Amino acid sequence: MRRLFHLTGHHRTVASNQVLGLLLAFNAGAVNAGGFLVVHLYTSHMTGFLSSLADNLVLGQMKLVLGAVGALWAFMSGAGTTAIMVNWARQRKLRSTYALPLLLESVLMLLFGLVGAITLSWPTPFAVPLTVLLLSFIMGLQNATVTKMSSSQIRTTHMTGVVTDLGIEMGKALYWNRTGTAPESQVRANQARLRLFAGLVGMFLVGGIAGAAGFKHVGFVFVVPLALALRPVAPRLYSIASSRKAVGDEVHLTVAQVDDGAASSHLWLRGSAGDKVRAYIEPNTRFRLPEDPSRDILMIGPGTGVAPFRAFVQERAEVGATGRQWLFFGARHVEHDFLYQLEWQQALKDGRLHRLDLAFSRDQAHKIYVQQRLREQGAEVWRWLQGGASVYVCGDATQMAPDVHAALRDVAVAHGGLDAEAAEAWLAELAAGKRYLRDVY
Repeated sequence: MRRLFHLTGHHRTVASNQVLGLLLAFNAGAVNAGGFLVVHLYTSHMTGFLSSLADNLVLGQMKLVLGAVGALWAFMSGAGTTAIMVNWARQRKLRSTYALPLLLESVLMLLFGLVGAITLSWPTPFAVPLTVLLLSFIMGLQNATVTKMSSSQIRTTHMTGVVTDLGIEMGKALYWNRTGTAPESQVRANQARLRLFAGLVGMFLVGGIAGAAGFKHVGFVFVVPLALALRPVAPRLYSIASSRKAVGDEVHLTVAQVDDGAASSHLWLRGSAGDKVRAYIEPNTRFRLPEDPSRDILMIGPGTGVAPFRAFVQERAEVGATGRQWLFFGARHVEHDFLYQLEWQQALKDGRLHRLDLAFSRDQAHKIYVQQRLREQGAEVWRWLQGGASVYVCGDATQMAPDVHAALRDVAVAHGGLDAEAAEAWLAELAAGKRYLRDVY
């Protein structure tokens, strides 16, 4: 799933829309076809329900009328729920705007897969079992999600429209342009749209086959892996490693290649000098330099976590900040992993960086990490913090950040005379006062 980490972010790209659209088309085909074997209705087919509503009103079949009304209401409710969730996420500037409706869809499908058989016997006011309403709600939820994120360019349940668009592009591809026709007047198919529509139809069909076979031979539990495939995924964000005041109209990033990383692999394998890469700026209001340029700062950033601190040092130099700067950096090997080594050494010489403590974990028999350097320099760290310094931590959230937190607590205990509980309260006060800031992932 790491290759899909960027798919639910609020900044959309054609590629991310298409990949997620294909995934959801497969999902819709599976649920739609599988659901037909269970309730004998295609729960994403609102055209059919509208026709059923009209037909049965004339025929006086009120139970079927109620069933059609219920399915239409459930589908629209699902779409409306997506709109509420997406706009709520946008108002609060959440990073993954479209993750909430996908999470809800995943949970509902998971519950349906585990206890779906029970819903077949649950009555509703609409003369159809709860299963029909649930599946229609899920289809409305999903279709609205991909519709909003693609600006109505992609639909995953409306195959009539997709097949129509595919036919149009195929007709344009087969059109015979007369010899001598000006290039701007020639009829040509949009190859990107042709591939997209063909892919959506193909994925819906494959999903339908898988869903029908799954429900026939496995039962409701077949939905469980489909639900897990919709686990919300977050975008990959990189800290900017440069100050615009120092580098002008450039943006520097610090990217480590990860074998199964979607973004790093894309940049490493496909990118080369001169290539253009789509990117966007995600403001981080929680990780800013102190407003007072005379305030000292401690920066703890092992590995690529050092990126924002390069920008901090550049920025403070450009604005003439008088506060001191102390960097704790760590990596595996000094020879290969000392990021920006020459820049830090030069910054020490010209006074832009006042202290630099290093921890290279694999260059000696016993491993050394930045948290150990913090404890070793505990007395001076405590003096800096008591003097009003702000401390910044950037990098790994699972191991490094908790270990650094524990080291800072130990510093307060060893050099501030606090007990463990009071040290935790002191760190909480620093955080509340925006003097202990973390950007961890």
